Amino acid sequence: MNRGSLVLLAALAAAQVPASAAQSRPDARPESQPESQPASQPESRPRGVTWSTDGAARGFTLIAPLRATTAYLVDMDGREVHAWPSQHLPANGVRLLDDGSLLRACARDHAAIHAGGLGGRFERIAWDGALAWEWDAADEQWSPHHDFDVLPNGHLLVLGWERRSRDEALRAGRDPATVGDDGLWSELVREVRPLAPRGAELVWEWRAWDHLVQDRDAALA
Repeated sequence: MNRGSLVLLAALAAAQVPASAAQSRPDARPESQPESQPASQPESRPRGVTWSTDGAARGFTLIAPLRATTAYLVDMDGREVHAWPSQHLPANGVRLLDDGSLLRACARDHAAIHAGGLGGRFERIAWDGALAWEWDAADEQWSPHHDFDVLPNGHLLVLGWERRSRDEALRAGRDPATVGDDGLWSELVREVRPLAPRGAELVWEWRAWDHLVQDRDAALA
């Protein structure tokens, strides 16, 4: 057999190697399987409580979630230091007093008015969780709303809405097209003195209604 025939036979033998034999070679790689790529690393994001050392105010933070009945005091690492449980959802105001008790505005159902930030009840919860004072403030003619403040004498300065009838609004110069049959709600501020264990006494009030100026109808005072 000449040299040319040997080269031809070797080429034919290589072309007919079984697939199983080719795959058994350490350096063999099926064309249908691409080279493996290094797995992408998940993006690293901080979890839990984080804070900026330059922007954070050192100390504790008082948290009163809008949809929870408990208020919390947490430290710089987010750990709970203390909690004040209640049976009522909060409104939009809460104060931590010097004696460790918590003064909070609470939301309550109100038949005459439905608005954001509506309150209606106040309570002071002692450090040990006991109810030290409560006041159901709202009635059909007025309701506290949003925030309040504690004055140096211990009195509360409370924001509120008071009900005014349609007739009152028209006599005051309100455009009839802008007031409905149920009337409207005007702003007021009240200073009250808490009466333990429940209730409050009106000390002073300021009504926006008494300071409105209308220029629609000159015949109205």
